[in-house]
Amino acid sequence: MPYVHRASNGFEFQLLTHSKGRFAIATSGPGVVLHSDSQEFDLRGDKELEGYVTSDRKLQYVPMKRSGIVLHSASVPLGAVREAASFLTLELEKGTLPHARLVISSARKLKRIELGGKQIQSKRSGTKYVIELPDYDAPAQLVMHW
Repeated sequence: MPYVHRASNGFEFQLLTHSKGRFAIATSGPGVVLHSDSQEFDLRGDKELEGYVTSDRKLQYVPMKRSGIVLHSASVPLGAVREAASFLTLELEKGTLPHARLVISSARKLKRIELGGKQIQSKRSGTKYVIELPDYDAPAQLVMHW
């Protein structure tokens, strides 16, 4: 990891790898790492954000503060996150894994989820939502409304 720098919202870091570079970030709450190939949050109840990249990459950790949504896992890279009072937008980059999926939880019930302006379905289990992503052209906007 050649560098870690503070950013206006979180921090940036670079990860160099020969095959698979892993990261783990101890956080005080939910957040996402932009541009990682895969990431998972709080798997063991330790509030740790873990993930990996398969090529050299500049990454950015962004805490999620306003939306009340927790991203538990993502198997696609995220290019940007925008939080608002009634929606959350994730910009999806093209992933390398064959199975594109997000698992989120929300304190408020989601009214609808849209990918590229088209409504998509999710599977709900309590406060968790499993979103199986159909094929999409990157970059694509995934918008969750409540």
